[in-house]
Amino acid sequence: QERILRSQLADHLKTQCKFRSDKCKLCKDPVALQEQQIHLETACGKQTVHCPNSCLPGFTLMREKLQDHLKECPKRTVSCPIIDCDIEVHLHQLDVHCEESIVSHISHVNDGCISARKSITTVRSSLEEHVEVIRQELCEEQSGIALLSGRLSESEDK
Repeated sequence: QERILRSQLADHLKTQCKFRSDKCKLCKDPVALQEQQIHLETACGKQTVHCPNSCLPGFTLMREKLQDHLKECPKRTVSCPIIDCDIEVHLHQLDVHCEESIVSHISHVNDGCISARKSITTVRSSLEEHVEVIRQELCEEQSGIALLSGRLSESEDK
């Protein structure tokens, strides 16, 4: 630990201390002097960086714009939108993949429709069974109500 004379403290804090803040040369944010390089390499929004997808040779942009670029980057990886097609391709290759895979995509969609139709049939059958049970219970309840109504009428007549 470095010792500083009290008489030299103000000058030390202003010009020599490695913990003092200084403005980043690019973004002008205050950054501890000893962390300037790390700030530039990892955090400074104004620092130019390359696209991690290497979408264009020599293409650079400011770090603060990188996330927006990555949403539209032609070399970002996307999943095929067809259910059960597990292919991942670069965004700019998606149209080619879809054109080349149309037969398998139609097959995937057809399989999905067949599966959905089977599920609908199973659910419909189950619902019909439940409706029939409820109808029977309703008839029994109505018969019980009619019987009780009749008894009530008889008791009122007496």
